[in-house]
Amino acid sequence: MTWELFRQRKDGSFTSTNIKKKGTGIFTFTNNAYENVYKIEGYLFSSEGKEPMSIIVKPQKAEVSKQEVPKTKEVLGVTLSHQDGSKITKALSYMDQLRAVAKFKNMAGEKVTFSLWEDDTKGSGHNKENILIALSGPVQIDSKGNARWDFTLLSTYALFAMAREDDNKQHEYYVLVEYNGNSKASGNVNVNVDENSFIPKIVINKQKVATKTEAQPKPDTAKTSTNKNSKNNKTDTKGLIHSIRFGNKDGIEINGSPKFGDTIYLIIKGENLLSKFYTLKLWEHDYVGKNDLLFTIPLIFYDNNEIKIPITLNQTFQQIGEYGNNMNNKDSGEYSWRDKHQELFAEIIFDSLSVKSSVINVNIYEEYKKNYDQSPALVDAVEKIERKKPVANNSKEKCYCYLQGITTTACEGKGNLVSDQHFESLSKDIGVEAKVFKAVAIVESGGRKSFLDFNGEQKAKILYERHYMYRFLKAFKTKEELENLKNSSPDLVHNVGTYKDPNAIYGTEKEQFKKIYEAKKIDNDSAIKSCSWGKFQVMGKYYNYLYESPAEMEEAMNMCEVQHFAYFKVYLKDVVGSAIITAMKNKNWAKIAELYNGPDYAVKKYHINMDKEYNKL
Repeated sequence: MTWELFRQRKDGSFTSTNIKKKGTGIFTFTNNAYENVYKIEGYLFSSEGKEPMSIIVKPQKAEVSKQEVPKTKEVLGVTLSHQDGSKITKALSYMDQLRAVAKFKNMAGEKVTFSLWEDDTKGSGHNKENILIALSGPVQIDSKGNARWDFTLLSTYALFAMAREDDNKQHEYYVLVEYNGNSKASGNVNVNVDENSFIPKIVINKQKVATKTEAQPKPDTAKTSTNKNSKNNKTDTKGLIHSIRFGNKDGIEINGSPKFGDTIYLIIKGENLLSKFYTLKLWEHDYVGKNDLLFTIPLIFYDNNEIKIPITLNQTFQQIGEYGNNMNNKDSGEYSWRDKHQELFAEIIFDSLSVKSSVINVNIYEEYKKNYDQSPALVDAVEKIERKKPVANNSKEKCYCYLQGITTTACEGKGNLVSDQHFESLSKDIGVEAKVFKAVAIVESGGRKSFLDFNGEQKAKILYERHYMYRFLKAFKTKEELENLKNSSPDLVHNVGTYKDPNAIYGTEKEQFKKIYEAKKIDNDSAIKSCSWGKFQVMGKYYNYLYESPAEMEEAMNMCEVQHFAYFKVYLKDVVGSAIITAMKNKNWAKIAELYNGPDYAVKKYHINMDKEYNKL
């Protein structure tokens, strides 16, 4: 049998393509074959040009299969703003809260690290000679290719900057993000340095001179003196510090004795110093009696091999040199600075924490343990922190709204309710009618109450989702452990959501508190993240958009309805974004419900109920 391929002409007749096959008639068509009509005819001796021995073939247009090309992963850029998202339009101050947002290409789900740098070199962009100030933890890139790092310009950063900056009235910072050798730096932001800023300058308040004199320098620590021939010049017995000396800002050793009012620099050189903790003490040496401690300050090495620390020789040092530490009991054995007998020396003490310790959580507003050995500069610093503190250390007296800048008056743990003013403010902010937010809140919280009384305590309404718990535990539990939990506690841990399982029930509102209580015994953070919270029922897994930890988010939710609103606001603007805002503007209730509650929103008629509540308002 011969098979021959014919192509149709414009007049409808067919002419041979001269493509013939013997035996099996297999023909392969090219990409543009869809533009023609073909006929395949089979015969023994010659073409007859008619059926049943011929068939008409009309090839269909098909997508050309392309070989999958690996997608290029790329860092597109990084920007800095205030944590509320507003642009930085003027010089900042220390303790301002900032947000770095980096944009990536083809990297959703991966984790990257941000770094904060102090810029003291010429030219724009990143320079490895600049000072590395701080690092973020691993930050996950979201589905839109964004990663975010919220941080505070801590006043302790100023000390590192002052060690190398010529201009100590204003410092410059930028954020760097890097992936596989591809890095992007943000634009610089300026930070003003003023006397009212909480900065750990090495100066002493003459009204607060240390009174405890029993502590003396350790015999085996590294020391350097303003007197080259002093016995107080000693090497480091541990071998980490190669040299320690006083010099000027350019690192040149000081010739002669410095004068009061001068700023000198303590220059430390060594190896493997980066991130090691140490304590710097400055002493005034006495030939009679005991040495006087001028200040002590805990620090961390910001460079691996060399650092410079500025020390201003102020009038209080002069006072201590003349009278001793205790102004009420002046030391008659002191040498007078007028006779040029005063000798100062610095001591470096390595902290045991330079060996990695167990991880501890530290509250930035934790009460500082005061003692008479600590530097008066630190006393001043701590007191300034305490003046800035909105509330006391007791967790019941915190006010998250104050900390986040929502209000100027702390509620001292009493909490506040959401008002029409909050809804109207958000309405103006994103262009959505306030009634839409109210309708969502009513439906999501199952009514108009945001809190319930449980065992005598106010608790934010929650809904515990067992399948979320399963997902979070999957990150660190074995398959066997998950299966055991699934079998022993199916209400707490399961790979199938409660709403999809006909044999499972959510239970009453108060039973949710019992569930989270039991789930916390398995893993505290996972349990909190597995609940939707408060008036707007936003999932706890988004806690890091507003809070430092799941526990902090839980505390805020249980305390204050305005915090429910603040969490809802960041969810709309930063998590879901333009899709849900557009749906809200158009009152597309089905789309709102889908984005808010997932693809099974119709099971509980979320979209219908939202529409009904909106029309009631």
